[in-house]
Amino acid sequence: MKTVAAFILSVLISVVLTATACGQTRSRTTSAAAVCVANKMAGDDLGAKINACDAALGNNAGEIQVSPAAGKAGSIDTQVTISSFHTLKFAAGTYPSAFIDSGPDGIIRLKSNSKIMGAGTSTVLQESSAQISAAYNKWTVIINYDGSLRNEATTDNIHITDLQIKGAANSFNSAPQTISLGNCRNCSVERVWLNGTKTIGINAGGSSVDGNYARDVLISDNLFTNVASQNISVVNGENIKVLNNRMISPGQDDRNAPGCVPIDVEPNSPQDRIRNLEFRGNVIDATKSVYTTGVKVLHGILVQNTVRIPANSYGPVYVTNNRIEGALLSASGNYIAGSGIWINGASNVHLSDNTVRRVYDGIKISSAANFEMINNTVISCGFTANLAVLIEGGDVSGIVRGNRIYVDPSSKLAAGEDGAIAEKAVDGPGVLYSRNQADSIGLSLRGSRIEK
Repeated sequence: MKTVAAFILSVLISVVLTATACGQTRSRTTSAAAVCVANKMAGDDLGAKINACDAALGNNAGEIQVSPAAGKAGSIDTQVTISSFHTLKFAAGTYPSAFIDSGPDGIIRLKSNSKIMGAGTSTVLQESSAQISAAYNKWTVIINYDGSLRNEATTDNIHITDLQIKGAANSFNSAPQTISLGNCRNCSVERVWLNGTKTIGINAGGSSVDGNYARDVLISDNLFTNVASQNISVVNGENIKVLNNRMISPGQDDRNAPGCVPIDVEPNSPQDRIRNLEFRGNVIDATKSVYTTGVKVLHGILVQNTVRIPANSYGPVYVTNNRIEGALLSASGNYIAGSGIWINGASNVHLSDNTVRRVYDGIKISSAANFEMINNTVISCGFTANLAVLIEGGDVSGIVRGNRIYVDPSSKLAAGEDGAIAEKAVDGPGVLYSRNQADSIGLSLRGSRIEK
């Protein structure tokens, strides 16, 4: 009997151990994440309630659910920090803020491996409406946590999607960013609407002082309307994709509003990294940027290297299949003050299949080495002293092939527009021109030539 009992006991122990092991395996791989409803938590305002949920979830993966509410219970006045493996999920509704930054920037800070998502553009976050001076940052709504503490720090795997951010600040700026990714790695912003915000829209890249940079970033399928400053900027990054975004009526009609460049590649230091950037399928439509306080859009797409990153360390940068509209053909003025696309001192930039219409300078390439301009269309640009296509400056080398440059006779400014390609460079190996449709092509460099 003892032998039988011992055998039965051993079998039971084996079953228990196996079940326990299976249970542990399931908890690691298939268990559902915890859910915390922020509105049910204690806190003086919605921001404090969200933080209480984040603390309650602790180190466990989980979702923080948020719904709109009246008064302070629905206002994000306390700075929010979302921990790793937590998702902040907003229901449809409006979420105001009266946040006053007393230290790190940002209404909502995301740690590595966290997400923020809404229910689409019916989820509306707002800039801080606190009546405070410009010494306080009331413009940054979402920021990577580490970058909020040190601009040179890195954050990994943060994702922002399916919501709207609306302007509410009482003044303008052109340094902070509504969504600040900083030196984020494997991060994304998708299907977000920035609506009337009063500073830079989305930025990738922070300081390079520690050798860090943004990497593997996707900015895709977003909408920008009346964004006051740069809509999308990249200052220090590698493997950045900016795809299928729409920038409608950039700038704001206010005498205090800054000028804006909807897409801006602008490194701040020779140590910054500009490697493998792609801008594809974006639309910049300034046809309704008709402002009584003056033209606010300076250029459409600007890729620059004024800080002199070595040519062999810059690029490639691909600018492909974008559309830039400076005005309707029937308009009596253009609403982009400078160039549709301007390559300024940047090497290894490839322009292909872009369309630029009704901009004073259609495409301008200044002091650029190893550039390509292939299969672009420039329509009704080059008004009076401006030029439809201009290649200028020093150390110029590249290929200009298969482009179509012409004046639409229905343009109200047709009499002063041109369909020319003008080379006014002062030195460099030269440019090869082939199979372009243009009224004329003027050469200035000994090494430049035209092939049939």
